[in-house]
Amino acid sequence: MKKTAAFLLFLVAAVLSAQSAIPSQGTLRLQSGPYSLTLSVPSAFTLTAFHFDGTELLAKSGANGTILSFPGGKMLGASAATEKVEKLRLTVDGKEQKIRENAQYSGKRIVLEKESVIGGYRVFSSCILTPDGLELPVRYRCESDQKPSYFYLYAMGWSPQFSEFLTPAGQGSFQADGGWLPNSDFPWAALYMKSAGTGVVLSFPRPIPSVARKNTFWDHKVYKKFYLFHAIPEFKPGKESPVYQMNVKAFKAAENKWIDTAKEIAEKMNAYPSSEGNKAPGRKLNTTPIPDFGDTSKEDWKTNRRGIEALSPDFVLPPFENVQADSNGAKVWNRRYELAGNGLLSKILIGGESFLSRPMSLEMTVDGKKAAFRPAGSKMLMNKKGRAVFERTMTAPELDLKTVTTIEFDGMVRIDMTLIPKKKITLDRFSYAFHLPRKNALFTHFIGSPNSYISIMIPKESFSMPVPEANGEFFSEPFKSLVWFGNHDKGFLWFCGSERNWSPQEQSLRPAALTATATSGEVTFNAVPVSAPYTIQSPVTYTFGFFATPVRPMPEGWRDWFCSTRRGIYDSETRHGKVGTLPMIWPDEYRTAGASMRIKDTAKVEKWIEELHAAGHPALTYCDPIRVSIGFLKYLDMSPRGQQLNDMYLARDNAAEDVFLYRTPELAENMKNWQTLPELIYNYGAAHGGLEVRVSSASGWADFFCFMVEKMALLGFDGFGDIDNCFPIRDMNEAHGAGYVDQNGVRRYEWDWFARRDLMKRIAAVFLKTRGKPGILVAHSSATWSIPFISFCDANMTYEHSNSGYFSNPGFLSKYGKHNKEISEDLANGGKKFLRYAFPKERWQAELTGAQFGLPCIIMSNLTKSPQVDKEYARSKRAARELGAFVAAHDCILWPIWCNTAPLIKLIEIRKEFGLGNKDVEFFPYWSSTNPVRSSNPAISVTTYRRPGKLLLNVCNLTDNEAEASLDFGPLAPVQIVDPETGKNWILDHGKLKVKVDGRDYRIYTVVLK
Repeated sequence: MKKTAAFLLFLVAAVLSAQSAIPSQGTLRLQSGPYSLTLSVPSAFTLTAFHFDGTELLAKSGANGTILSFPGGKMLGASAATEKVEKLRLTVDGKEQKIRENAQYSGKRIVLEKESVIGGYRVFSSCILTPDGLELPVRYRCESDQKPSYFYLYAMGWSPQFSEFLTPAGQGSFQADGGWLPNSDFPWAALYMKSAGTGVVLSFPRPIPSVARKNTFWDHKVYKKFYLFHAIPEFKPGKESPVYQMNVKAFKAAENKWIDTAKEIAEKMNAYPSSEGNKAPGRKLNTTPIPDFGDTSKEDWKTNRRGIEALSPDFVLPPFENVQADSNGAKVWNRRYELAGNGLLSKILIGGESFLSRPMSLEMTVDGKKAAFRPAGSKMLMNKKGRAVFERTMTAPELDLKTVTTIEFDGMVRIDMTLIPKKKITLDRFSYAFHLPRKNALFTHFIGSPNSYISIMIPKESFSMPVPEANGEFFSEPFKSLVWFGNHDKGFLWFCGSERNWSPQEQSLRPAALTATATSGEVTFNAVPVSAPYTIQSPVTYTFGFFATPVRPMPEGWRDWFCSTRRGIYDSETRHGKVGTLPMIWPDEYRTAGASMRIKDTAKVEKWIEELHAAGHPALTYCDPIRVSIGFLKYLDMSPRGQQLNDMYLARDNAAEDVFLYRTPELAENMKNWQTLPELIYNYGAAHGGLEVRVSSASGWADFFCFMVEKMALLGFDGFGDIDNCFPIRDMNEAHGAGYVDQNGVRRYEWDWFARRDLMKRIAAVFLKTRGKPGILVAHSSATWSIPFISFCDANMTYEHSNSGYFSNPGFLSKYGKHNKEISEDLANGGKKFLRYAFPKERWQAELTGAQFGLPCIIMSNLTKSPQVDKEYARSKRAARELGAFVAAHDCILWPIWCNTAPLIKLIEIRKEFGLGNKDVEFFPYWSSTNPVRSSNPAISVTTYRRPGKLLLNVCNLTDNEAEASLDFGPLAPVQIVDPETGKNWILDHGKLKVKVDGRDYRIYTVVLK
């Protein structure tokens, strides 16, 4: 069988554009050498007959093809009623043929290509008939979230005359007893028909993920039905499978020779890959130059681990303070934690004020009775500059409880709680909770834990909302990786990276493992790791953590910050032509290999850095700590994907067979150890044959990454203006210690909170050591305040999750959203209003101000990148001013991009002229009772900045309709009021300023005081 079949499916979508008309009835008959087959229109052009030298190989009944099975016996596929054939193309010996009803075609190579829809999957399949046999490549794309009971990638009803079978595991006989055999992942199988002296070999050139019965035959009296029970793919819109393939070759052999003949044929068929694979005509060769970074053999990143000093308990990064610990707890910047006897927190002070309403609570039910613990020990295990570690032990008749509590200099509290049974016990329930007064829990923000490749940024996964005024339970989830509660100034969060020892393990069986409930005076967050009986007879540990926020002081002068690239590399930046105060030399200007951090032309980059420094700017760049280029594919027309790509990347024994033009050397050597599992391949750079793989911070990748950070710092870079993908990622690669085996023997993934903490510390330490001053680090963590590791950053870049794609499917929306219907309806009609529903002012207060977290919030528009938003509107000043109204009202800073930037640039210039970055600025948000300027109309929100002798008023209408208001200055005495956008002077009317503002718009006024 030829390897070209395996690649053919990647071309189907393109070539079928020139398809033949699709017959509505009849059959197609194909003949090549000793083979003939019949495809039926009522059966969606699947096989209904298959002959070899006159012997019928298939049964007279049954469906053959790709089939989905649903509860209740419903089947989809291999039938015109359930498989919609949308495109067909037939070629015979390379010449396209018109497809006619009941026609017969003969040739040396006959190819029928089909594109069809089966349930929620678009299937691209081919039937390739040659004198050498039949090839059946297939791939599919997920289009809607259906959940079949079984996914039969291949179903084939062989003749009941077949009497024996053979696999690599051995031989057997069919008994027509309805049994299933052999139920294994065999790479090939053979059937033999004693009555005709005829056999067939089924071969699979590469493994196909399977479940349940795997590859099997149903030994039925009317057929010997082959089924491949394919592993049901995790749903992700647009996710495509690799090309899978089954090959069939028939043979004649005497009864005493058939086994040897079958084995010989199978061995030849299974010789994959073959040298034919790269010889297909018309291939589009990748002409991308192969990167040459010189001799890297003497690099010492494996042994000289850059930034590793940051992991020492005696290391403290600026601007944090040393941990000050005593026997009761520890103080860090602006916060103090006090411990209870169970190792949880009894008291939290933020800015000297108590934040909890009462100590955290913990409850366990063991063998049907509530466990009664009493204190048994308390000691400090470590007291260093950067870390204090405490141990608390408690005892009960059934078990002991040992809790190790670690407090680090940024305020991270890690809990390792170990349950030590004194005998075999059943843990019926285990829960713990924290409790906040209502005034400290006005909002909640949570970060998701998707069980598929769906983005963590969709509202269903990560969301922010106000805590309801009504009492009762308002939040219920099986798991989230982080949950925060807070007000406009402070907050407290729980985070967890592992469901190890949770019971039940299946999230669907514990829908309320995390809950939040409000009463008249209190909000309680409750975590229930065990809600179903869990029998233990040896110690089990639960790891989770807490953070009080804000985590750090806001940086000096941050309100003057303005992000941009060095030279307006994107169209929207080119139009405004400004260089911000945090300019980035974007990697597209210097990199040659996708997400590689290596720089070939260092002299050019050094020159750009010098120019930025001479202009008084820092020189920043971009990085992605979880993504690395795998290299370049040899051809641009047939791109293997997913696991197939992964296999080809690792299998490179024969250069002639290699599908890669270039492999990133470090990844080629370390991919198995570095990559996360389940594996994730990014399509970035595909136009140049470059793809990227997700890698783990817990692996040796972290050492290589920090080595590259040092090289960039040595060039003169002052930090990163965009550290991309700053949200937790899942991983279960045992090679670097990720994941765990649950109580049922199933390996499961964990979230990388602690590994990413270590990496971010090391990045900061590398800049500090190399440049002699702290680096500027901007996290890019849209939709998520990933505080456990972005606490080491200076700002958080967000709002990329405003892209309409994250709201385009109703299944992406949060069950807590109040405007889901309006969002979907508006996106279906040009998306001009969806942002006001997706991001109401309450969500801005909770998520997009930054003050309560301790990091400035950098807003990055995505209007012109939003596929569902009307293009003309997305480019309009009207759309940009709506965004500007919310930015002005909520004390945000900007990367003006992907929109009409003119209004936003003007807003930045007005703020700079006022001196918004000065130390003497006082900030009064529109919700503050201390705001010196009051609006007579709640539709008009006034956010005020005050410096000695002057004010900057941000008068924002965050409603849909035009509104008027009188602004009362109280005891202040304005002597001049100017609209800096128009230059117009305004006069008070009876001591008040009359304003009229369009819906979703703003006015800015500078006020000189008497």
